[in-house]
Amino acid sequence: MDISKDLRYDYPNAKVIDNRDLEKQNNNIIVVCEHATNHLPEGYSWSEHDTKYFKDEHWGSDLGALELAKILAKELKVILLHSLYSRLLVDVNREPGSEGLFRKSGDGQIVELNKDLTIEEEEKRLSTYHFGFFEAMRDISENIDPHYVICVHSFTPLYEGRKRELEIGVLVPQNFLELAKKICKQFKEKGYNAEINQPYDATEMIVANDTLFRAHYPIKREGFTLEVRNDLLTNPETLRKIAADVVEICKNIFL
Repeated sequence: MDISKDLRYDYPNAKVIDNRDLEKQNNNIIVVCEHATNHLPEGYSWSEHDTKYFKDEHWGSDLGALELAKILAKELKVILLHSLYSRLLVDVNREPGSEGLFRKSGDGQIVELNKDLTIEEEEKRLSTYHFGFFEAMRDISENIDPHYVICVHSFTPLYEGRKRELEIGVLVPQNFLELAKKICKQFKEKGYNAEINQPYDATEMIVANDTLFRAHYPIKREGFTLEVRNDLLTNPETLRKIAADVVEICKNIFL
């Protein structure tokens, strides 16, 4: 059944790119990139201070993640959902009320974009840009009903003064550990320094994209968050290699 007519492609803070083969649609997998850009919507702008310290750094977006997500979704011929605006405007990968929803500082510098936010401004950003992203998630959930969700992120090699040797992290909740072991094993076989739930522990995190996993009861979806060190993704040569390896691994496991 062709369900493309039931799917929107533009939302207040989300874009849907449909790579599916119209003759044989793959609705089993979707790719999500929550921290895709450092753009701001009309009516907002980066201050000189925030431009210097945040806009083009890992604070403003997950560097290289969108490029990797686009390649992955195109090669797997599946739908890609990605955010339109910076995580510093409002982080769509955080629950309302969480500490990181409107980040106040980073690397010892104040985020002027989020300085002295009023309740009214927070509500505006939530209702328009946070819920706008989840409107797209809900539509995909209802119309596509994927079994696997692959979220693509990147992390900085130097965080708050700490150097990270890790190259790839496979983040999963406790009930998806067996899936993570299969994925991580293949990354290690290809020579990557890869670990499960590093550099962040997904078993202890409450993030907004859990909505996709919990969309239907009983829980039937599986998935993982792929974290790649961003210096590898901002280098065109290593980006191509990692993308090819990620595509191969996902085909081995999911197709």
